[in-house]
Amino acid sequence: MSLATTDVVFPSLTGITNGGPGFERQVLGLGQWTYGVVNASPSPNNAITYLQISPDGNNWIKDGATYTIAYNGTAALVAGVFLKYARVYYYAQDATNSAVTLNVFFQGNTVG
Repeated sequence: MSLATTDVVFPSLTGITNGGPGFERQVLGLGQWTYGVVNASPSPNNAITYLQISPDGNNWIKDGATYTIAYNGTAALVAGVFLKYARVYYYAQDATNSAVTLNVFFQGNTVG
């Protein structure tokens, strides 16, 4: 048996206030996978993030917990339901006064 891995570092998201969805991945074919989200804000502002999944890339549902990521904190987003696509949804906790910067990572593996 061999293990094939994927490791993606997305471009930093800076100046996030209202946020939105981003970093969609097709996860079909991966045995295990995780999004890692790091709050890399230059000031102590909190970010909110959660996982969305979709069977077709058009219709999205929230899957799992909503995480508040403190300044310099990290969250791991793991699906509880199996569907073809996954993405991260994110925004600043106080969108009016507290823009955030996020670094997002995707890691997964398959056994072949």
